[in-house]
Amino acid sequence: PVTKQKLTPPEVAKLWGISADKVVAWIRSGELRAMDGSRKGAKRPRYLIDIEDLRAFEEARSTAPTTASES
Repeated sequence: PVTKQKLTPPEVAKLWGISADKVVAWIRSGELRAMDGSRKGAKRPRYLIDIEDLRAFEEARSTAPTTASES
């Protein structure tokens, strides 16, 4: 169970068994919402993903099982 309110891309990647680069790609493409939690003047963003945004992303990407139509 996740108890933190915000996760970093490496933490999300570990949960899902994927690379952190994939998580960052979703953020940069706008598919996954995240905030930049880096300090002022930092050279690169330190993305933080809110748990609710992560759940919304999972819901949007989930697929429903298909049922075979009966003839």
